[in-house]
Amino acid sequence: MSALLPDATQLRWWLWLAAGQWRAAPGRAATSVLAVAIGVALALAIHLVNASALEEFRQAIATVNGEAHAQIRARGESLDEATWARLADPPIEGLAAASPVIETEVAVAGVEPGPPGPATGPGGGSATRAGGGSATPAAASSARDGLPAARPRTLRLIALDPFAAAGVTAALLPQPAESDTGGSDSPLFDPDAVFLSQAAMEAFGAAPGDTLVLRVGLGTVALRVAGTVPGAAPGQRLAVMDLGSAQWRLGWLGRLSRIDLGLAEGADAAAVQQAVSARLGPDAGWSTPDASEQRMSNVSRAYRVNLNVLALVALFTGAFLVFATMALSVVRQQGELALLGVLGASRHARLGAVLAQGAVLGAAGALLGTIAGIGLAAALLAAVGGDLGGGYFSGSRPRLALPPGALAGFAALGLAVGLVGALVPAWAASRAAPARALRSGSAEDTLAGLARGRLALGLALAGAALLALPPI
Repeated sequence: MSALLPDATQLRWWLWLAAGQWRAAPGRAATSVLAVAIGVALALAIHLVNASALEEFRQAIATVNGEAHAQIRARGESLDEATWARLADPPIEGLAAASPVIETEVAVAGVEPGPPGPATGPGGGSATRAGGGSATPAAASSARDGLPAARPRTLRLIALDPFAAAGVTAALLPQPAESDTGGSDSPLFDPDAVFLSQAAMEAFGAAPGDTLVLRVGLGTVALRVAGTVPGAAPGQRLAVMDLGSAQWRLGWLGRLSRIDLGLAEGADAAAVQQAVSARLGPDAGWSTPDASEQRMSNVSRAYRVNLNVLALVALFTGAFLVFATMALSVVRQQGELALLGVLGASRHARLGAVLAQGAVLGAAGALLGTIAGIGLAAALLAAVGGDLGGGYFSGSRPRLALPPGALAGFAALGLAVGLVGALVPAWAASRAAPARALRSGSAEDTLAGLARGRLALGLALAGAALLALPPI
């Protein structure tokens, strides 16, 4: 490998050869660079979008799961709330807390403004409406008829028992607005009270005191925005309300989505799982918080793989164009390379001269593709969200994550494409005998050894056999 590393003299004539070739055929070089850049940009953008969406989902799951060590989840749409009672009596050794939860996606019909006058936020100050300014009668009429097209139509709602949740998912506990005048001492248990995260208030243009109108079945349910959810993850659109109120108002009587479990310090998780599983009915099963993230990743895996394969097709096309460019370059530079060989340039030096040209094409494409990939990922997140329109991360608008390792990896991939595309022409040029290559008409013989009919037939047959394999 060290023999391929150039000294100052070799580097000068490598650059001289490359500059002459690119001046003679700038279009071919630009096309190769563009093809590599497109492949890198597509692959990088898909990776960044998916990484950003999964990171946002991970943060949201961490907030929703809180300190839960395990969960009892419904195998279908819901589980019988009697499961919670079976876990509590008699007590299970090692099980410190069990918090019943309803987690569902609700349709939002509109937001109606509250009483006139500024609403007071949780800190005691004036809370301005997230949409900017106070709502007008026209805006209120529009809200009753439905949300504007620019606003989301659904909202994730978490219903919990505040007393049970305090030891498991404390981040989800709501904070009432100081100006709230609910019917009970604490608005947490009011049957019409709902609490929105900051992101949800901004998304729906709501403020404490407003009325959030939800569609439930064929009718609507009006809930009063009684405060906020300060522990929600940044950008997480979330609503929280009392469990009993949600069961009554939203049609979940006698049903739950899951039960969050907190284990005692030093408890044997396997023993607790065995004891809990013995009390579960056929509609419920043991799960862990990490399983939710893995489940979401698995759901979108085939979608991501398909998109990544399309990006690899662009990269393979770029490698082929680099190959074609470098093959023509070797034919055009036959005389120069042969003369250098006669003057004493080694075979490794001639091999490196052609590889260096491919490396420069690949590096230029990698740099351009990395920049374009970051821009494309940002545009995709803004336009179609973290699921690339697949519907796996509903309503997701995550922030763009730029892991340095991923950026370096995809840039290296573009460089590798340039080197791989130039490898075969470089090998053919280095094998040519310098004295013979100086003779007229010898240029066609340099690449004649690349015509491998048996190899092409073997690859075609291998491709046909791979098509018969089952999907993984």
